[in-house]
Amino acid sequence: MNRREAIERASIVLGYALTGPALIGVLQGCKASPELRYTPVFFSEDQAMLISELAEIIIPKTTTPGAKDVGVTKFIDQMLKDIYSKELQDSFLKGLSEFEADAQKEYGKRFVDCTTENRTALVKKHHDEAFSTGF
Repeated sequence: MNRREAIERASIVLGYALTGPALIGVLQGCKASPELRYTPVFFSEDQAMLISELAEIIIPKTTTPGAKDVGVTKFIDQMLKDIYSKELQDSFLKGLSEFEADAQKEYGKRFVDCTTENRTALVKKHHDEAFSTGF
């Protein structure tokens, strides 16, 4: 084997080694929508995905686990089902529905389908409105 053949073969092997993991990473990143890590008991699946994405903005994953990692959505779902009165449940769901409608109005799509920048901007908008009116 000469030097040229050795370089070609090494390039092919290296190409396969790099392409496999890269391709898997790309394919795993191509999901139609976010996934839930539990089965909701109070929320619909769409509501639970919305709560999951909102919670992750508030408690993002850094060097410590984020909201999704520690099951914040599951906790909220269970608390609403077991602890909240029907009146408070309805109020919560109404606010969630209004938030989702605002995402549709602002960006023409569901909150979970918005870009990270759009999600953050919408959460900030609602946060600022809530604090300017005193809740």
